[in-house]
Amino acid sequence: MIARLAIEESIPYLKMTDTVEFALELMEEFKQAHLPVLDEKELTGVVSEQQLLDTTAMGTLSDLPFPLIKVAVNEYAHIFDAMKAGFESRSSVLPVVNKDGKYIGLISPRSLLIKLSEFNFVCETGGIFILEVPAQDYSLAEIARLVESNKASVLSIATAPADDRGHMQVTVKVNTLDLTYIIATLERYDYTITNIFHQAEQIDQLKERYDALMHYLNV
Repeated sequence: MIARLAIEESIPYLKMTDTVEFALELMEEFKQAHLPVLDEKELTGVVSEQQLLDTTAMGTLSDLPFPLIKVAVNEYAHIFDAMKAGFESRSSVLPVVNKDGKYIGLISPRSLLIKLSEFNFVCETGGIFILEVPAQDYSLAEIARLVESNKASVLSIATAPADDRGHMQVTVKVNTLDLTYIIATLERYDYTITNIFHQAEQIDQLKERYDALMHYLNV
């Protein structure tokens, strides 16, 4: 999935000729802490509501005494790379540009979450467990092999950076709710399981929460 498919259509942009007052009004109307600023079709940067509230400038955005936030992602960047760019920028919106650097839209947390929900590992029902593994011993191939030895498949694996002890947190989602045999196999191979999420009685509650979230995002 690429960045252009996650563009949010309902959030506007600002122009360098807009006034500070207008920019603040637009942010209030659309409930946005950041908005991109364009000079013609060229992206100048992103400005934050806090920057505008703190400034003493009373003219247009071109008169601002501080530099705008420089952040953008190419329209063909993978959605995971877009997530990384947005996180590192600390901006609540991520401008998307084409190969010529022209602004074509922005990604919002809402539009990003909607697109992520389309991934198989999100929408498919399955059990989730978390392993604690010494970083030097981590092997995706081995974990997948042990899961598959119990006639199951891995839907996704996510790793967190090693802690000060050199241990990684590895979150695994598989395509079955019954993790009994998978967990037993992993424990036989000396894996430490820190959390398990697979109780059958929780499935209806999880589905209700997922449906409620999707309804909220589509409002």
